[in-house]
Amino acid sequence: MANNLSERQLGRAYWYVTHKLLLRDIFIVFMIVAVVFIISLNLYLLILNLGIYRVSYQQLLTSLITDRQDLITYRQAALPQVVKVNQLASYPSTKGFDIVASVANPNTFWYATFDYQFQMGDKYSMKRSGFIMPAENKYLVALAVDNGNQVNQLVFSNIKWVKEINYPTKYQEKYNLEVKDINYIPPQQLGLGDKVNISRVVFTANNKSAYNYRDLSFLIFVKDGDRIVGVNQITSGPIYSNQSKILSVSFFQPLPVISGVSVMPEINILDSNSFIKI
Repeated sequence: MANNLSERQLGRAYWYVTHKLLLRDIFIVFMIVAVVFIISLNLYLLILNLGIYRVSYQQLLTSLITDRQDLITYRQAALPQVVKVNQLASYPSTKGFDIVASVANPNTFWYATFDYQFQMGDKYSMKRSGFIMPAENKYLVALAVDNGNQVNQLVFSNIKWVKEINYPTKYQEKYNLEVKDINYIPPQQLGLGDKVNISRVVFTANNKSAYNYRDLSFLIFVKDGDRIVGVNQITSGPIYSNQSKILSVSFFQPLPVISGVSVMPEINILDSNSFIKI
């Protein structure tokens, strides 16, 4: 058996040696034929596309470019657009300046949570957390900032976008807060004398929704005509369904004659932690 196997192997080796040159020539001929075929095919397609079907070929290339651009445009439209900063302003405070930024969310179905800081040259205000609802215009603030009158930029970080296509329905369902009985009390009416500059804003927050709010933030602007001259911010603590709470905030800086007060509540109704479950 071993001798037969050795003879077969020897025969194969002998055949390979005797036909080695023939096999090489066959391989070379095959490669030449393959190369000629590929070159001929490419030449044929080139003549066909650039000659006979040149217009159709160009239209195909244009269509591919257009389709790709449309895909890029569609993808960009599907992704959230950045929060727009419309205006930066600062107002004198007892310590430093109060900074206010007017911002807008251009997205109809996206809301964002983030951290933000105000930049004054090479310095930054303390980092604060914020959020903005779909298609919302709102204010972001930082109070009592050193050199806040030199603010030149609002810087966002840790931005998280979440898509919410049912926001209008959820807003109607979860948010129903009435702010009423807004009253500005100047220093003279507080009975603190002419030399003390403390003034106060008092208002009532009435939770008319079926939800128990864990905490609300209120921005308070005092105005001289249409001009904002002071800003402050307070939180309410829990306000339960059908509960009214009287809130007040004090201003310690000198203010002109105040002709109007704006109170702006905010609560992230898309965050379950904003509500108290009983």
